[in-house]
Formats: sequence, structure tokens, C-alpha cells
Amino acid sequence: MKKKKVISAIVLFGLALSSCKGCPSPDHEHDPIKRDASVSPKDTEKDKFYSDAEVACDASKEALGKAREIATGGNHNTLDEARAWKDSAEALDKLALILDRGESKNWEFRAIIIDDYYGIISPEGCRTLARRARAKAESIRVAIQRRDRERTDLLARFVVQPTRQQPRRVNCGICFDDSCENPAQCPACNNQFCYNCIAGWLNSAGDSCPVCRAR
Repeated sequence: MKKKKVISAIVLFGLALSSCKGCPSPDHEHDPIKRDASVSPKDTEKDKFYSDAEVACDASKEALGKAREIATGGNHNTLDEARAWKDSAEALDKLALILDRGESKNWEFRAIIIDDYYGIISPEGCRTLARRARAKAESIRVAIQRRDRERTDLLARFVVQPTRQQPRRVNCGICFDDSCENPAQCPACNNQFCYNCIAGWLNSAGDSCPVCRAR
């Protein structure tokens, strides 16, 4: 009797083991690498590299396109253009850092970066474009500073009449008002303007007298 019980227990134990062979382990359910042996950590790293590079490349193309659009439009040589070229340089620097990762693994990234150029983009190529964009931004900033100084110096040469109790009867050459407070007179042509009018003119639109064009 005891022998039959032992044999029955062994048979049941064997059946239990065979039924558990097809059951996934708890770790298997949550580990995609174990679930699919064909996917290796190297493959996922490579996929992430190409995904990051594509996003950074699109950002660089968008930034460069915006900068070139401003440069060829009506806002040429303005702070908006300088900021656009600076943004382009920063986007290209980020792309170069991502491409460094791929270069260390001998992974090549091929895409359109500017205009109709299509080919392998290298980190150094991105950094070259970034240096050019940053140089354009700096040259525009310097030009704006020089222009502002010239306008300030020109405004300082205008003779400002002292304030009086009654506004002087001056026909402003900008707003055409005949009652100006603190009229400013051009030293070259002696035309007079409202001080606020000539200051606004020099700061926004002109680098010379609006009447005689003296600088």
C-alpha cells in the first residue's frame, strides 16, 4: 500500500513539472529582451541614435530655414536675424553631439540638412555650419551696435531749443505739427523737428536727417 502511494506521488510530481515547462517566468513577462531574443541592447541603442539624430536634424533644418528667410526678407541685419542664426548654431551643435555617438559606433546618418544636399552628415560638418551661423549672428550684432552709436551721435548734433512756457511755432518736418515742445534743429539744413519725432526717426528708420539726409 505504501509502495502504491509513493508511486502515485512521483507520477503527480512529474506531471506538475511537465505542465510548468511552458509557463513564462515572472521576469519574462516584463523583460522585452527576454521575450524577443532577436532584439539586443545594441539594436535598441542604434534605433535610439537614429531617432535622436532625425529629430535633431529636423530642428536644425527648421532653424536654418527661418534664419535664411529672415535674411532674405525685410528684417535683414536686425536682432531677429541675429537670434535666428544663433538658434541655428545651437541646433547644429546639438546634432553634432548626437552624431558623435554614432561615429564612435561606426553608424552613419544620411539625411537632408540644407537645401537639396543629401548625404552622410558628419559631426565636424555640423560644427562648421554652426560656426558660420554663429559668425553671422555676431557680425549682425556688431553692425547693430555700430549703427546705434552713429544714430546716437547724430541725434546729439541736433540743436535742442530750451523749453518755453508756450510751444514754439515750428513746422515739424516729420509729423507736420506746428506746435513743438523742445524742437530740435538739424545743424546742416537748419530744419526743425519735434525732439521726440527726430529721436524716433533716428532710432527706428533713418541714419540721417529726414530732409537733407546729412549724417
